[in-house]
Amino acid sequence: MDISRQLPLSGNTVAPHIKSIFRFALRADAVAASGTVLPEPGWAVRAFRGGLVDKPFAKDRLWLGILTLVLLGSSRFIPALERAANAGAIMRHRRRQCQPDG
Repeated sequence: MDISRQLPLSGNTVAPHIKSIFRFALRADAVAASGTVLPEPGWAVRAFRGGLVDKPFAKDRLWLGILTLVLLGSSRFIPALERAANAGAIMRHRRRQCQPDG
């Protein structure tokens, strides 16, 4: 039986106050479906799969995708920022060397 049919996120009676937090909602679904406080890995995998394909998690998946793209895109600027920081440090060092002791 599909975990999302057993306990859909919108009708989550275990933890309705955390339904907007993706990871905790998946955990609550796994706990409710397994009936134990510490579900076996199989239940966790089923809950994670539900998070990837079920409609209630579509908005969360969209945000995760957007934030992943932002993170990957911003990583392309790190070398340029390092070069700029190093160039600034070199210039400050040269200015200090050129100043007369006084």
